[in-house]
Amino acid sequence: MKALRLIDRFEVEIEAELRRVADEFISETDSLFNDDPDQRFGFNRDPGPVIAHGRINTDMKRVASKADGADTLTLNITLRWLDPAEYGFSDIDGALCVTAYKINGAGSDDHQRVKQQTEKEEYDVQLCRDAYNNAPGMVYVPVETAAEIRDGFQMLKTHFWEHGGEYGVNLDAVE
Repeated sequence: MKALRLIDRFEVEIEAELRRVADEFISETDSLFNDDPDQRFGFNRDPGPVIAHGRINTDMKRVASKADGADTLTLNITLRWLDPAEYGFSDIDGALCVTAYKINGAGSDDHQRVKQQTEKEEYDVQLCRDAYNNAPGMVYVPVETAAEIRDGFQMLKTHFWEHGGEYGVNLDAVE
């Protein structure tokens, strides 16, 4: 029973941290989101495309394109545990833990443009494919400690504040 309570407490703490981080992501880019956006938390520890993850999804005030019926974009902020070999890390014993964000529903052209700009700039983030295939890619920072998790999310926030508006088009421009 004690082990189960520790797992539950861990998930509660991860949720609180992700909600805090999501609020900070949104605070500097509030024009990309509806007023008082809904944050949906999820935690998955059933191995699949990733080993485990906690995430917050927040719908954006952006759509993938001006086409009728275009998908609404969703900011996904996550703490993930991954198989390090699948991400090019051969020196990690155990799971690779990363802070990450992705834009669900975004177009691959938008992601490629952001990826190219990021590679030219001095961001200490990495970009890779999305394991769940509901986003064209993911921006992430490998982390190991609580301090690194905070620093990783700070780097991701800075990146999102600069590049988040490059995904999709403003919903108001479509209507």
